[in-house]
Amino acid sequence: MDIKIRNIVIFMVLFFACANADAQQNCEPTQSKKAQKILDKVYSAEKHTPDEIESMLREAVEEDDECLSCRFGLARIQYQIATNRNQGYAAALGNFDKVIKQCPVFHSDAFYYAGIISYGNQDYEMALEYFESFLTFDKELGKSSRDYEVKEQDVATVLPEIRFYVEFYANPVPFNPIRLNGINTAADEYLPMLSPDNELIFFTRKEMVKAKGDLYAREVESFMQAAVNADGSDFQNPQPLPPPFNIGDNYGGVSISLDNREMFVTVCKPVTSSYKNCDIYVTSYERKVEADGKVTYNWSGLENLGSNVNTEDGWEAQPTLSADGNELYFASVRENSTPDKDGNPTIDIYYTKRNGDGTWSPAKSIGGEINTGGNDKSPFLHVDSRTLYFSSNGRIGAGGYDIFFCKQAVDGSWSKPKNLGYPINSTQDEHGLVVSTDGKRAYFASSNVQSARGLDIFAFEVPQKARPEKVLLIKGEARNADGEIIAEARIELKYTKSKEVREVDVNKHDGTYAAVINLKKEEDVVVSVKSNTEELAFNTRVFTLADTANTVQTIDMAIDKITEGKTYRINDIRFKTGSSELNEESKRVLDEFADYLNENKTLKIEVGGHTDNVGDPVKNIVLSTDRAFEVFGYLQAAGVDGGRMIFKGYGETKPVVANDSEINRAKNRRTEFRITRL
Repeated sequence: MDIKIRNIVIFMVLFFACANADAQQNCEPTQSKKAQKILDKVYSAEKHTPDEIESMLREAVEEDDECLSCRFGLARIQYQIATNRNQGYAAALGNFDKVIKQCPVFHSDAFYYAGIISYGNQDYEMALEYFESFLTFDKELGKSSRDYEVKEQDVATVLPEIRFYVEFYANPVPFNPIRLNGINTAADEYLPMLSPDNELIFFTRKEMVKAKGDLYAREVESFMQAAVNADGSDFQNPQPLPPPFNIGDNYGGVSISLDNREMFVTVCKPVTSSYKNCDIYVTSYERKVEADGKVTYNWSGLENLGSNVNTEDGWEAQPTLSADGNELYFASVRENSTPDKDGNPTIDIYYTKRNGDGTWSPAKSIGGEINTGGNDKSPFLHVDSRTLYFSSNGRIGAGGYDIFFCKQAVDGSWSKPKNLGYPINSTQDEHGLVVSTDGKRAYFASSNVQSARGLDIFAFEVPQKARPEKVLLIKGEARNADGEIIAEARIELKYTKSKEVREVDVNKHDGTYAAVINLKKEEDVVVSVKSNTEELAFNTRVFTLADTANTVQTIDMAIDKITEGKTYRINDIRFKTGSSELNEESKRVLDEFADYLNENKTLKIEVGGHTDNVGDPVKNIVLSTDRAFEVFGYLQAAGVDGGRMIFKGYGETKPVVANDSEINRAKNRRTEFRITRL
């Protein structure tokens, strides 16, 4: 690592002139006559080599162990010799430290050079102690060098870095990387990327391949995919992706959309024999109905994202897509990248936004809070769309590329990046990190872990401080009761506290959807299906922070059309046992139901209450009636005209399934509404 203190030219006259009488009066006893004689010889006009001076001062110290001027001079000449010859500084440090212990106010340079040596030895705690003593040195009591102010500035500049290292190494984070044996081989595996539902992993494998007829094996990069195993601990059966992948170019650095239907991939194509141009391409997982009626899915041909994203003579790679699919972050070297100290462009992180017509806006730098005069690359935007992980060698770290993370505020600004911690970050390069949707597990490629065989992919637990926000990924199908696709359907997410409303389109070809819910304390989310062309019956689900315990959930939404006389269940209406009191989650559902009824003002309904068969049948009729009335009253208080509604309790008389298990009894405990008039 770089020592950010200027190289100091040591002149012999400065070595010893400052170590003379002024300091002696404070705490140095009178030295022996022989030691003084040696000092006089060192200070004389007679020329001596550094080795001769060291020898003489060593003799003086042996003669008088308490001669501070002798030991201080010895330490400085040993420092000069070690610097000039690129040797160790142990002897110099030992003598500087003895001077400090014997007389802390003897000379400020004792602390200064002891600090430099400790810093170079990566002994950051001692470097901090020496440098802080140097900055607080009492120049009235002790001697200081003529260039004290210059050295003071040097120390003030490097002190924040040293304080970082003291904190960094004193507070290691848990790190127990587990090798993914299901996908790793003797070849190199790297650039992992998880699908948002965490069911697939994509990665690049590099190996030597000798095809039939070849004289020599050649290096081949294959783009691979593997599925998660049954218990979710590893991935299994990795296979090369079919065309348009793995047909001649180099592929790697991918990102996949929330519904696993759109993939962004880096493709490097040879321009000359020595140069490959890397650009970002997109492909879609397309549904096709074969002549025999069989439905198949295949990745479409790769399409270059165009000049708003890719540059003709630059390098664009390592894409990462936001959960809503509207922002794409990537690494790039281009003409306007942040210059290094020599004026050369570095790797920066850029982003682009998807326009309404599906094209991408001109890419912009993510900004100076993240991009540095070093290389900043391998961005990974978590599914929460707020937490960004990336690698950098342009900021204080353990060495090489370290992994950092930062958070995006509501106004779009990014927090100051934080180091992921030691020993995750080491003196080697760390990059290519991705994090699972639940935020608990990270994946990266490394050759530094003890069990690695070349570059392998590992998983480890993400430190608490670096975890993203809690989210819930819901996916499934939205169809009508006959299993048909609902025309122009969309999923609406309504946040009950902030009143934010987000919409996610349902795939028009197969009725599938995927959405991310950002759940926070006291912020429930009501999920419903809407359509611009069909009148749909009310059907919602409510999710709370507790639902994030199971981060990925499959929720199929079966939505009926509005039909007079038909009965529909209202999901997530719950009461306390034996009570008609609504809980807060149920109220959120009824708020949404009230909005639905107020939007469809011609509807008239019956609110029906139902119980299971536990308890007295008559009491169950009374209880279900009370509950139906409670719902009726809540809707009326929410603005629904009471003349449009009636209520009735059915008790246990209309079960939807047999009351033969707790699961089935829970299904029978329900609140429904029946359309009495359209």
